[in-house]
Amino acid sequence: MAGPKIPYRTNSYIISNNETFRKEIPIVVYILIGVLCFMPVLGALAGVVLIIFGAVVYKNKILIVLGSGGIFINVAFFSFSFYLANHINNIKYFNNAAFSASETQMKTLVKDIELYKTKKGTYPASLQVMDDGNYSNACYDPGESLTNKKTTFFYYEVVDEKYYLFSLGKDGKPFTDDDVLPPFHRTSDYDHIGLIPR
Repeated sequence: MAGPKIPYRTNSYIISNNETFRKEIPIVVYILIGVLCFMPVLGALAGVVLIIFGAVVYKNKILIVLGSGGIFINVAFFSFSFYLANHINNIKYFNNAAFSASETQMKTLVKDIELYKTKKGTYPASLQVMDDGNYSNACYDPGESLTNKKTTFFYYEVVDEKYYLFSLGKDGKPFTDDDVLPPFHRTSDYDHIGLIPR
């Protein structure tokens, strides 16, 4: 007389009396694993473990999908973070370089404006006068052209025989904190010119 069949365990199944039962994984475990996969670094490690368990131990496609998703999310997250960090640094460097060119050009433009006054006896009513009359090649703001993608003159306004001159900066509005001023930093720099200090 044959003895009773002894259940034995494989990686994926318990086999007893010719019946096969799949190992059950509670739904809450899937939820916790899904949350874990969204965590930076840890999610990628969890993804690798899940793929191994899903493919080898449990033969469970859901675990494989969750693991693959965890790795993909982490790769995408770090790739985007790396791109964003470099992109922001490039933007800052680009803007600084652009408006440094504006400062240099305004220094030349101030000399041209002062020369115009010496010849005409008064300051030009606008930079268009300077540009149209070929009195200066420095009327256009390179910072605005490079950062805001538009060709425009520097901000120029005559007030009581003196004048304001500056770049509008990134926001494109006059008399705000990001205006770029001509590179005159000492009080004595303004003694013999009509530029109004700010």
